[in-house]
Amino acid sequence: MTQIRHSLTRIYQAAGKYEPAFFYLLLLINTLPVLLFKNFPTVDGPAHLYNTRLILDLLQNPDSGLSDFLMFNPHLNPNLIGHVLLGAFMLFLPALVAEKVVLLVYLILFPVAFRYLLSVLRIKETWLVYFVFPFTYSFMFFYGFYNFHLGLVFFFFTLGFWIRTMQKGFSWRVCIGLALLSMMVFFSHLFVFAMLLLTIGIINMSAVSDLLSNNSVHRKAVFNTWLRQLLILLPGIILTIIYFVTHPPGNGVSEYTSWSEIWLMIKHVQPAKGVDYIKEDIFTKWIFFLFVLITGYHLINRIRKLKKPVTRQSFIWGILVVLLFLALKLVPNTVGGNFGFVSSRLLVFFFLFLIVFLATLRTPLWLKIIAFVIINYANIGLLNVYVHATEKNSAIVEQVIAASALIEPYSTVYPIYSSNDWLFTHVSNYLGIDTPMIITKNYEASLDYFPLKWNYAQLPNLRVSDSPNDTRILYTENPDQHQQIDYVFIFSEDSNNPNETLDSYPFLNQNYTLVYKSENQRASLFRKKESVN
Repeated sequence: MTQIRHSLTRIYQAAGKYEPAFFYLLLLINTLPVLLFKNFPTVDGPAHLYNTRLILDLLQNPDSGLSDFLMFNPHLNPNLIGHVLLGAFMLFLPALVAEKVVLLVYLILFPVAFRYLLSVLRIKETWLVYFVFPFTYSFMFFYGFYNFHLGLVFFFFTLGFWIRTMQKGFSWRVCIGLALLSMMVFFSHLFVFAMLLLTIGIINMSAVSDLLSNNSVHRKAVFNTWLRQLLILLPGIILTIIYFVTHPPGNGVSEYTSWSEIWLMIKHVQPAKGVDYIKEDIFTKWIFFLFVLITGYHLINRIRKLKKPVTRQSFIWGILVVLLFLALKLVPNTVGGNFGFVSSRLLVFFFLFLIVFLATLRTPLWLKIIAFVIINYANIGLLNVYVHATEKNSAIVEQVIAASALIEPYSTVYPIYSSNDWLFTHVSNYLGIDTPMIITKNYEASLDYFPLKWNYAQLPNLRVSDSPNDTRILYTENPDQHQQIDYVFIFSEDSNNPNETLDSYPFLNQNYTLVYKSENQRASLFRKKESVN
């Protein structure tokens, strides 16, 4: 037995020399679902691309026809980083390529930022960094929550730099750098910024004993450190207050997650699932098993060694894990009908902080090897699911984008969505990613926390005919100003009946002409008849 243990130790030590190379190899493999295909379909992704195209056009051509429909949000909002990055790349790249670059920035830098935090914490259990890969393709990533995921990158880089600065001292030059990083977190996503405040607050609580000590030198040093940290975070805190003052919660009912729902979310490792829950469940079960096995081992080991003190690092991260677990129940999943997916976002941090907590503990070699093999098996298995799903969905999106070539710039498009595919909820926005146009289904313009808003004061009454008796498409404050929709785009289920669309929407026969039908019969584009005024 001793000989086997020594052999495993030698193999583990030898493999450690090549571990960084293996990490970066897996990092490259992890990008394949994005790299292999022309596009990477997500729910909100097309809306982000489309609105970024509108922003660029409004900045370059402020007097274009878009200004009658859209205006810039007068309030400074946190959800900016994704649009800024997309806009910067779209200045010289096609929209889909620019999106790929932004997605790759996240997919590459997120695991690197997480690894950076572990290195700053001087954690030797580097094998646990591989647990982060399944969480890169969370279901929220497939929902297209780009700002939230870019916020994760800035969060871990900022936190790692922050902890390293706490170890070496807060010079004013470093404080400026941290202030800029913390602002990047804020402008990525407000929830991620709130998590940064919580994490830094808990870390600083460990210095309370020094503040309460009789040593005046210690008290002064702690006070000065806290003051500098407060000044670093103050701009983001002020902007957060301003945001909530200008964006009060809606009148909707706040909904809480039940304990049974929380258990299922944890059991199925919800943040590690993306597009096919049934196929992915095979692999996430192994991830859950590993979390239970490793946590169970350390819990039993802790009970056996009650007299041995807990390290400060383990205590801090253990407290954060417990707080996030309680927050899953105490914090509403939807706040006032405005802010949603709170529990899912909390769960992402719960698992990521659990990984950090487990990394602060010493794990036996046999358990390291078992965990390393299983987690990488799960990583590759999940990637295989994503590659096949993206191949299928990308082909569908290509047929939608093909219709955009038939739409003239600055036209109005009325999309009709009659499908149960949740991934394609905003698929019509792909029509406007390279050519500026008004697509009436633009959820970002209907909300108050994105860069663009509907210009209701100047909006014309958009209708599917020139008759004022037709139902208007958008709310407007100009009831007497009518305008017929130029194009109607329909995305439907698979169908073998070519006349099904016309039968379902009789107004099309009278007012529009079919100009495009995709090969799979799911996407149809109709243009306004010239004879209709």
